[in-house]
Amino acid sequence: MSESWKEHLRRALPALALCALWALEIFIVQERTLAGPAELDFGVQAARGLVRLGLDLSVCAALMASLPYVALVALYILEVVFFTIAITYFDHFRSPLSLLQAWHNFGEGAAIGMGVFELLTWSALLLLVAAFAVKIFLIVHWRRAVIEEAHRRRVRGYAGAAAVVSLLLAIGVHGLTRSDGPATFSRLGSSYGYVIAGIWEAQYDRRDLLLARAEEVVKASEDVLGKEEYPFPIHERLVLIQVESLDWGLLGYDIDGEQVMPFLTKLAEKSARYRVEAIHIHGSGDADFVALNSVMPSPDVITYKIPDYPYRNPLPRFMEAHGFSTLALHGVTGEFYERRAAFNRMGFDRVIFREELEKDFGYEGIGWGVPDGDLFEASLKLLGESAGPAFQFIITVSSHTPFRPGRDPDRKVVSGSSIEERYFNAMRYVDNVLEKYISALPPGTSVGFYGDHNSAVRWRDYDSGRRGLKEYVPFLLYNTGEDLAALQRTREAPIATGGALSLIHVMDFLRGLIDAQYPATQNTQKVGEQP
Repeated sequence: MSESWKEHLRRALPALALCALWALEIFIVQERTLAGPAELDFGVQAARGLVRLGLDLSVCAALMASLPYVALVALYILEVVFFTIAITYFDHFRSPLSLLQAWHNFGEGAAIGMGVFELLTWSALLLLVAAFAVKIFLIVHWRRAVIEEAHRRRVRGYAGAAAVVSLLLAIGVHGLTRSDGPATFSRLGSSYGYVIAGIWEAQYDRRDLLLARAEEVVKASEDVLGKEEYPFPIHERLVLIQVESLDWGLLGYDIDGEQVMPFLTKLAEKSARYRVEAIHIHGSGDADFVALNSVMPSPDVITYKIPDYPYRNPLPRFMEAHGFSTLALHGVTGEFYERRAAFNRMGFDRVIFREELEKDFGYEGIGWGVPDGDLFEASLKLLGESAGPAFQFIITVSSHTPFRPGRDPDRKVVSGSSIEERYFNAMRYVDNVLEKYISALPPGTSVGFYGDHNSAVRWRDYDSGRRGLKEYVPFLLYNTGEDLAALQRTREAPIATGGALSLIHVMDFLRGLIDAQYPATQNTQKVGEQP
């Protein structure tokens, strides 16, 4: 090798090292947060990874040869931010951060405020910052090497051609198809990375396409539980409570001999109890959408954000048709997930959010919501004012991440201040206010409880109820002064304990009970049926 080539290689080493480090960093984050289809064998998965690594390397080389140094530094900073968010999101939701989801849920993420920082995967952030520092070090040394513009043009050409070949190879092997929202984003991302998958997904960010895909998943379901279960009585006062982050694993769980939720655990022993799979695709809004509509949510975005979505026989209209007044209460602003507009369209007689709780009831919001104790107090007041059959739908907030309820429980079950330990104390507070609420309910009241999704808490021996990508939460049906557990035919049967039921199934069952006991005064249609 001539001296000139040795010198040329020496000057190019920082650039080569930078390109390799950058591509490897991107590849590792992709592997960490984008999982390919589980049905593919190891060889196919490895081939997908190699094609994507080649695409990463060629794109990094092309960008390095094309962009000025300042632009590269700015890109590296943005990369640290995005990768930290993507890893944190994956660790919390166990699914990739679809760019379509990020765009549509940006306002909700911002509403959580500084609490987002408590969810960060700090180890990943530290590694990304360390990689950023090394890249800056290599850029400084790269800039000191005088590289001819002609050589940079050749690199741009070769790298650009390699990127095109890698992309065409990936398309030839994997194709570009889309069928099921986040799962498809993960599938496309495992082949092409975030940017190309995001660009491909962006074409579906149109009102008509979002609506069409949301309607594709609407299917009439069968009341499988009603065939086996006792026909429990449903009273003229019915309250359905969506409890934030209520894990199946919390029932009976104790820390050093003290139960985290002693009241709810005891109540479960007198309730019909089911272990159900939570439907949690984009956020907690999926859970209340499913509870109120008994169909699957949009695979792309929170369904409430689709303006023309046709709510066919939602629970408020169903209850109205059976003679009930209807009321929704939530301690967060009505603009969160655009619930106010959606709840009004579903036909609630009255909707009460943070705005009304502060203005009309005089309660004070703490953090980003009115504490659950005040929410339940308002519920009791309004329930007492109801004449005739009344239905209330309540969404709690005090146990939402980052688990700062704004009020302390009667007794903290753990003294630490980590986010995991705060979770248990927040759930103890919820247990306290639930006990006061249930104890104050008038006789002849039916109450349903369910968790919106899993907490994702990992602490000591605690088992939250998550199994891979599936999240399991409790659904309890309780009648004041009655023992429904003694009547439950499926109490120890696999259908009630094995997680085969979803929230759709238990809500279909509840609708069936109401249908059988309260004659409809208006025409109703089956959920999922075209009008």
